[in-house]
Amino acid sequence: MERVLPAYGWLRTYRWRDLSGDLFAGLTLAVMLVPQGMAYALLAGLPPIMGLYAGTVPVIAGLPPVHQPATSFISMALASSALA
Repeated sequence: MERVLPAYGWLRTYRWRDLSGDLFAGLTLAVMLVPQGMAYALLAGLPPIMGLYAGTVPVIAGLPPVHQPATSFISMALASSALA
């Protein structure tokens, strides 16, 4: 089952008390991703929706490999947006 759905393995042992922090981290990423993606698309001369696609598809596609409870994925995303 874990080969098809990688989250299945860690979801069984997920500490539900961490849910609020995880939701806050996801919300923080979304709040930064939406205007940034739209702005980069407009700067490139593309429709703003293309910036949303470019920002959300890699995040969703990157979810299956992120199976460790503690990663620096969000801090890496925030740092890359600050340096870009």
